[in-house]
Amino acid sequence: MEEAAAQVKELEKSKAALHIEATKAAKAVTRIRNELKDIASELTPTQQRLEFAEKQKVELEAKLKKEAEKSESLEKRIQKLEELIKESEERLAAIRQQEPRDLDMTREQEDEYERIKEIAERETAPARQSRSHHQKDLSELKSKINAVETDIQDGESKLKRLEGELEKALEEKSNTEQHIQQRTTDLDTARNELQDKSNTFDTALKRKGELEQRIQALNDKKMSCSASKRMIEKEREQQRLIAEMKEHVPGVHDKLFNLQSCPQHKLRVAVAAALGKWADHVVVNDYETAKRAIEFLKKKPKAGQMDFLPLNTKTKKTDPRLRDFGSKCRAAIDCIQVKDEAYRGIFEKALGDTVITDDLEEGRRIAFQVCPAQNLRVRVVTHRAEIIKKNGNMSVDSSAGEGGGRFEASELEAIETELEALTKEYGDIAHIELTGSGEREALERKIRQLETIIQTQSTRLDQLGVSIKGKERDRSKTTDIVKNDKAKLDQLNKQREECEAKIEQLSNEILESEKGHFAELSAALGVDDVRKLDDDIRKEKKRREEDESKLQRQIAKNKTDLANCQRTRQTVGDPAKLQASVDKVESDMIALKEKEGKLKKDKMDKEGRLKDKEKQAKEKKDAQDKHDKDIKKHRETLRVKQKAKTELENELASARKRINQCYVEMVDIIRQCLMEQVKIPLTVGSMDAFRPLLDEVEVLDRVAGAATPSQTPSLTLNDSHDAPEGFDALQ
Repeated sequence: MEEAAAQVKELEKSKAALHIEATKAAKAVTRIRNELKDIASELTPTQQRLEFAEKQKVELEAKLKKEAEKSESLEKRIQKLEELIKESEERLAAIRQQEPRDLDMTREQEDEYERIKEIAERETAPARQSRSHHQKDLSELKSKINAVETDIQDGESKLKRLEGELEKALEEKSNTEQHIQQRTTDLDTARNELQDKSNTFDTALKRKGELEQRIQALNDKKMSCSASKRMIEKEREQQRLIAEMKEHVPGVHDKLFNLQSCPQHKLRVAVAAALGKWADHVVVNDYETAKRAIEFLKKKPKAGQMDFLPLNTKTKKTDPRLRDFGSKCRAAIDCIQVKDEAYRGIFEKALGDTVITDDLEEGRRIAFQVCPAQNLRVRVVTHRAEIIKKNGNMSVDSSAGEGGGRFEASELEAIETELEALTKEYGDIAHIELTGSGEREALERKIRQLETIIQTQSTRLDQLGVSIKGKERDRSKTTDIVKNDKAKLDQLNKQREECEAKIEQLSNEILESEKGHFAELSAALGVDDVRKLDDDIRKEKKRREEDESKLQRQIAKNKTDLANCQRTRQTVGDPAKLQASVDKVESDMIALKEKEGKLKKDKMDKEGRLKDKEKQAKEKKDAQDKHDKDIKKHRETLRVKQKAKTELENELASARKRINQCYVEMVDIIRQCLMEQVKIPLTVGSMDAFRPLLDEVEVLDRVAGAATPSQTPSLTLNDSHDAPEGFDALQ
């Protein structure tokens, strides 16, 4: 017991030393976490500035592209207008350079023409007066048509300008709405993130308890798994080799065992035993693929032996009679789920002649009674991996339990992965608590900035809405005016056509009436009708004047449009300045990215150091916990020994009490004998009656190690048959 107490004392000293080391490691972890907090407080604004710069760059590039497209469109428009002006001026010059036709007559013929003309005009005066009236109406109609066309052109120009302004306003409104939507999304994200940070900070301690419970549950589940660590490592090594083989040898699939699953846990051992040697066969497309895989394995000296199973192997379907053996027996192929129906054939080859029974008794019945009666030869496997072969030999697959554990290998690996993640999360909680304050302050600043931006953009959006409504009203009004003008123009054109037709009719009538008067003169001039020729020449001159006037108006309009386009071009943003802004933003982004990269590198270094320190702290903590367990164990051992000692001391005290009682009784007997002078020899039999009691006291003294002969009355027995007289036998 003293040795146990000394061990406890020594462990207490070791615990104190470990506590100091663990405290130092915890302080180092706290210091690195504080450094990470400082880096995070600097990294977050840098990333926000970088994000803003990236958005600004995108906006500037979009604006630059838009301005470039607008500038290009204006240049094309200006070039087209210049070409139209040049073409119209050339046509106008060509018209002006043309010499008008005239009647080639002598002086006498001209006088005769005028005389005959006066006579003919007097005769056709009513028709000419009517034609003159219609010509006047036609002139007025043409003036009205020109005015309406001018109004339509002005209206269409105004509509085009309004459309451009409205399109620009709508685009700005759309961009503003998108900007507000993006900022609102950012604001919601920031608020949610702030709420998440607050919730994370508030629930950190609660999460610790949940993690502890989950880790304990996973450890318990891990202990219950039958898959051994050796098996898992072996499976991982083989899977790594197969994965490498897949990269170099097309047509390699996986191990047969990995291409199926067994949903029922109780059947896994039986399925593993039923698969037997087939479980580790690697499935390939064909024999050629297997040969290439073997050549690949030859280059891997540590690969070991590996068997291959081609998919094109000839197989037979499972006999349907194997499914009719009763509820305690099932076909092995029905106990698994194949991951792909393409593998069904090779599983039929491996398990097609095998059934799984609940116990060996049912297996014997199937193998030795049912199957011979149906002329079937099957292999029987029980839930405990007891196998009855086709030839009737029986065996037990001792490795089937481990094979059944292969189903749990992935589960165990998932448990270990989750344990690792939970342990890391458990360590990250403290880091979250440390860095949460700075991150919340940064998020609050970001939220205030976003709220200000959204408020400003909302005001601008309202202004744009009012402006767009006004422009839409103007556009609608102008559209109605243009529509009415076009209807009016159609009506005027119709009236003009009617008037021109009437004038043409009157002119033909006049010409027909005057044809007889000018027949002699026409014959002298060698023309069919000199009057008609004169009228055609006058019409041609009038048409030239109209064409010239029309071209002049068209040139004036195109020059006006050209001047407007040139003024618009001056308002377009300078691409060079925009490009300079883009370049400046890019240089700022480069600097920010360098700073971000440096901070991230520092963060990674700090996180690496933190991981090492946390690992050291965990090791120290584990060692401290181990010492605590050892101390607890030794203290428990010491407590048990102290309890046993107390019980022994109580038994010793009881035995001493009984001895004292016997001693008193013996003294009373001796005293009585002395008073009555009776000689009672103490025989050997009488002495033997006291021996068990004395032996018990001696044993208790030796076990307890606490009593001494001086503390207890001593009796010495003389077991001689010749006892002396008196009381010499009692000393």
